Amino acid sequence: MAIAPSDSASRARSGREMLLAQPTRLAAMVAVVVGLAGAAILVVHMAGNRQQPAELTAYQAVWAALLCATAVLALLLLAREVWAQKLLLTCSSLLAVAAIVHGLGALLWGSQSWWALGLPALKVVPVVGIGSAVCALLLVRASAPGSRLRYASVVTLSAAVAIALAATVNLIAQKDYVRRSVETLGRFGLSDRLKRVVESLDEPVTLTCAYTSTDPRRKGSEYGPRVLELLNDMGEHSRRHNKQITVINAANDVERAKAIRNLSRQLSEKAGQHRTFLQRFADEGDRLAPAALASAQQWDALPKDAYLRAWMVHGTLIQQLAQTAERLSTQAKIVRSKLRISALPDYATLADQSVKALTDSATSLGMSADQLRRIRAIPETVRANRAKTLKGLTRCTKAARAILETVGQVDDPMPSRPAGVLRKFVRQARELAAASQATGRLLAEIAGKDDAQLLNTCEAWMLWQTVERQRVPLMSPAELYLYNSGLLANRADRVEQTITAVKDEFLPPLLEEMRRDAVTLVSGYVGSDELIRKKIDWLAQPSEDLDAFLAKALDETLVVGVLAPLADLLSAGEKLPKLETSDLADQAAGENIVIIEVGDRREIVPFEAVWPLTIERMSAFSAEEVPRQFHGDVAIGSKLLAMTQPPLATVVITYYEPAPDPRAPASTPTPAIRPADLSALQRRLQEANFRVEQWNLTDAAPRSLAAKADEPPEAGDEELPRILLVLPSPEFMPPGLAALQRFKASPLVKVKQAIDTGVPAVFLTNYQWPRPLRNQWPSLIMAQVHDAFGAYLNGEWGIEVLGDYRILETVPDKDVPGRFRISPQRFYYLALSLFTDHPIGRPLQGQRMLWRELCPLQLAKSPPPGVRTEVLLAVPPAWRPNVWATSRLLEFIDQVRGQEGSLIEPNYDAGDIAIPDDVGLPVAVAATREGPAPTATAPSDATPSTPPVRIVVLTVGESVINDHLDGRVSEIDRSGSMIFTDPPRANADLVINSIYWVIGRDQDIAAAAAANQPIQAVSRTTRALLWVACVVVAPLVILAAGGIVMLVRRR
Repeated sequence: MAIAPSDSASRARSGREMLLAQPTRLAAMVAVVVGLAGAAILVVHMAGNRQQPAELTAYQAVWAALLCATAVLALLLLAREVWAQKLLLTCSSLLAVAAIVHGLGALLWGSQSWWALGLPALKVVPVVGIGSAVCALLLVRASAPGSRLRYASVVTLSAAVAIALAATVNLIAQKDYVRRSVETLGRFGLSDRLKRVVESLDEPVTLTCAYTSTDPRRKGSEYGPRVLELLNDMGEHSRRHNKQITVINAANDVERAKAIRNLSRQLSEKAGQHRTFLQRFADEGDRLAPAALASAQQWDALPKDAYLRAWMVHGTLIQQLAQTAERLSTQAKIVRSKLRISALPDYATLADQSVKALTDSATSLGMSADQLRRIRAIPETVRANRAKTLKGLTRCTKAARAILETVGQVDDPMPSRPAGVLRKFVRQARELAAASQATGRLLAEIAGKDDAQLLNTCEAWMLWQTVERQRVPLMSPAELYLYNSGLLANRADRVEQTITAVKDEFLPPLLEEMRRDAVTLVSGYVGSDELIRKKIDWLAQPSEDLDAFLAKALDETLVVGVLAPLADLLSAGEKLPKLETSDLADQAAGENIVIIEVGDRREIVPFEAVWPLTIERMSAFSAEEVPRQFHGDVAIGSKLLAMTQPPLATVVITYYEPAPDPRAPASTPTPAIRPADLSALQRRLQEANFRVEQWNLTDAAPRSLAAKADEPPEAGDEELPRILLVLPSPEFMPPGLAALQRFKASPLVKVKQAIDTGVPAVFLTNYQWPRPLRNQWPSLIMAQVHDAFGAYLNGEWGIEVLGDYRILETVPDKDVPGRFRISPQRFYYLALSLFTDHPIGRPLQGQRMLWRELCPLQLAKSPPPGVRTEVLLAVPPAWRPNVWATSRLLEFIDQVRGQEGSLIEPNYDAGDIAIPDDVGLPVAVAATREGPAPTATAPSDATPSTPPVRIVVLTVGESVINDHLDGRVSEIDRSGSMIFTDPPRANADLVINSIYWVIGRDQDIAAAAAANQPIQAVSRTTRALLWVACVVVAPLVILAAGGIVMLVRRR
């Protein structure tokens, strides 16, 4: 169709589609330039980059074809084709939209457009984009006004503009978006603490949500979305602050297995040397175990009269070889099973166990091999020492016979001067004692000075006796002669003292006694002389094949066959680099987990940490009704904080455990809780980003406490705040009051001085059961344990620890008002989480916290100067009357045991404590002191200091030990069956939050999800107003509106 020469001519031909000449020519020219230039650049680029990926080449070829099509359509447009205008408008619009998308992408992320071709995108994209946009506008102008072509062109261009706007908005939203939380209960979104953790990241983080459980009590489809929402919020917050958090949703078993395989691959790369060593250990273990058993059988096959069978090392070696075979075989099976079955084996633990197995085997077998080498040299040594030893035996035998000749036989006549005979006996007895002592030394060293103990392990060398038809070793020949030497010396001294003290007429009975002893003495020396000579001959002349057998056994069977491979494998194990132990395998076995990956570090957050149970009071729940509360912000944030940030402070676990006094063991104080009992708490402290040390108050203070401010820290020992975590005081019994005074004079002063210099502290204590007096057993007179820290806390802080009172929760009896029953559940576990709004306790309100052995605290009405106390947790007055504190717990227990089902009641006149109306019974108190410590209880040589210091006193010591934090809680459900629920892990959060607070880092205290706020009853006035508004006002408003409308219509 011809191009219209003018607008008037075009309008004259209203029945046909017309194009305006000038805009059409301009549009065609622009399209030809853009199309040919773009296609030429692409062709040149593809020709010069033949090694680029095929996908990129195909992508560039598509766009080159589009540009060429644009140029062809432009030529057709000049040839007066209206359909060419439609297609060219579409192509130009696509090119313009593509230019906007790629250019905006380059601005937002720095990526290069497809046509950048190695050049900065912003230098190429504007030319193509602007040219395409201008071409599109000209093509719209080329259509006749009012024609259907003009309308179609405008619609096409509008669609392209809409697409460009939508793409622009979406691209900008991917980079920077606006989100606003409109929820009011504080249950969703990120806490300020977690936001700070995310903003402080300096390396990429990957979070994988693998909630795939089908268990009705923990369905992944029910609990997973909330966790994934939190992770996505973390990812979005990280992008806002130019951090990188990648969130992966492993929503099914296939994706979860993929995530575990990826984690396993990363761990294997990190522990490559350990994996190689373990595979080698498994292979070598399977080979060495049969070799050890074969060697044991070879040693056991020796003849019964063989020389080596008489040595203890023979039986020991057989046993050690059998143990080595069992040890290596068992450990090899464990290693192979873990490497094959477990997706996340604990390489560090497996390597340590394997190295220990090798060390134990190599050490025991090495000692036996050394003994065999020494036995091999014994015959030659005995032959070298044989002559002088036999001379010693002969000299002793002759001396014994000389004594018999001196004193005479038993039936010989009594000499006229018995004193002279006895004096000669004394002289000869001392000579024989000296000879026996010398001979004993020769016998002890006959196999060599270094092998005296080894010789005593030879059954053929020992002297035996029969006791109750049992043959038992008596002593060695050397010990016999040394014993006879001492016996003779003592007898000579006794005879000499008797001769001096009595007259001659009283000496004949003594001479008769010496005659009888002389007969026994001579027979003993003669008999032992003959026996020991035979033993020496046996030692000096072993069987002829001993050397050959030992050479073969040591060099081939034992050393080459077992010991040498063991030593080589052990050397490889000891050279392994340090690798931290990991429980990822056990944690990954859970179906609902969150995997955190930061650099080369991996951690898993289990389901119970993200969704802990929440129970207000101990009561019966069925397995399906146990409620849970979302705790993901705290659990995931704490893990991420510990993985990405350096330690915040050093927690010094302070305890007192003196060495036992052997002279008075009853007076040695017994620690109520040892650091080993708090390993679970220490792990939680490390996860909360604290360094943990221990300090026994019997030792000097650790450097972190003792270092002066002007001393430079040691390498790697950066200056960190220090906190004392003081364990419950030792159990000082009344017999140990002297030990209590020593404690107050030294260890207690150390704690006081540290606090006075500004070191904050968290004191753990609990109810202390009375102990029976040891010196009154079995009468079971009970004595109350003395609290060593109580006087300090009461005197300087106004906090009295009532350690002899236990908070007791009972169940009111339905039939007898005022009497109560002891419920086992409520007796062992007190569910209490009614914290105040203090920064320590506010995040813990409504958490599932189960306490044991709580004792109350009593605050002074007038605290010491500068001290301000705040209650964190208390038993509320509303729990009266079935909850009180008592020091008569044993009486109640005896009453219940003596009569099953008996009822108890408080006796406030006898000392029981009711819950006060004001603050209840406090069990956790925070205190701040500003100014110097009170001088009334300060040591005279201590200078009070003025830095502000904070402490927290918690009576939850028994509630944070390992068995309680990690042990599952037994409960009785409504059907009467016992069920086991999750441990009360939130108990540790009270200690962790207290440590954050005492060092002034309130902002790092994890904020848990807000507790459900109870719905308040609507007041009577409000109810009346609501009734009037709904019943009277609303209908009147409607009637009034209707009346107004009716009046308007009438007019």
